[in-house]
Amino acid sequence: MRGRLVYAAVGALGALLIGGCWADFPDSFIDDDVHISPDASQLDLFVFKDRYLPPADTAVDARPDVQLDAQPDTVKDAAGDTTTDTIVDASKDAQGDAPVDAMTDAMTDAMTDAMTDAVADQKLTDTSSCAPNTFIKCLTKTKLQRCNNKGDGTLTILCAPFDCNATAGRCNNCTPGSSPACLGNNLVTCSAAGLEQVTPCTLGCIAGVCCLNVDKDSHTDCAGDCNDNDPLVFPGQTAWQIKASNGSYDYDCNKKEELQYPNQVSCKLVSGKCGGDGWKGSIPACGVQGSLTICKQQGGMCVATSAIFATQGCR
Repeated sequence: MRGRLVYAAVGALGALLIGGCWADFPDSFIDDDVHISPDASQLDLFVFKDRYLPPADTAVDARPDVQLDAQPDTVKDAAGDTTTDTIVDASKDAQGDAPVDAMTDAMTDAMTDAMTDAVADQKLTDTSSCAPNTFIKCLTKTKLQRCNNKGDGTLTILCAPFDCNATAGRCNNCTPGSSPACLGNNLVTCSAAGLEQVTPCTLGCIAGVCCLNVDKDSHTDCAGDCNDNDPLVFPGQTAWQIKASNGSYDYDCNKKEELQYPNQVSCKLVSGKCGGDGWKGSIPACGVQGSLTICKQQGGMCVATSAIFATQGCR
């Protein structure tokens, strides 16, 4: 009789298990060592409790995050983790993964590794640290790194042949200290900050300078005016001058100082013309006075007149 009762009890227990009604079965009948509790210990029957528990957190851990879950969450999983991820992952906290663990495991594991590590190679912790199109740093002398236009990653910009300017947060577009140059009628220079500056030249640009006509003598410095501050100085000047201009007597800009009377007096007829004006005695330099004799034709002869005190002219 006793044997029949036992088999009946076992049959009832089996029906409950097979019918999926484990949730309604008292936990006291089953212990964690997966066999019948002491109340029916005389039965040689084992029931594996875990086989009938709800599936183990497969939605979260079906794709293990190699970087985040390399250390299994033994503290949480030993307890069965039926509430899924409401407990902080202590094993991950030991790795200092503060930005990830601030979220629940469900949020963390719901993302793919690609989303978690999308900007890892650009050294960004999150997209909020990257303002769109802003400078980040100079990677090398001729390369810079900036945020892309969406703010979700970085771009490497090649500045060569010019330098990356960390102070200005950009590539230079010229070399500071380089010589000015002409581009058509524009003067192109480079500032100390590495920015190209273009200045229109009204009178033209030659050899890295804008042409000027300060003295308004119709001759620019680009056209050979060697002293643009004096209207008496310009190429082709024929007048003689007895005063220096800016320390020079080169009024015709031929890079020489020509004497008006370079010789001593020597009056004579040449091709029917009287000539030979000159100095009596030593020949004075430009702007220096001396005794000047002028030749004059009288009849068929060329004779010297009386000497006059005069200043040597030049151009």
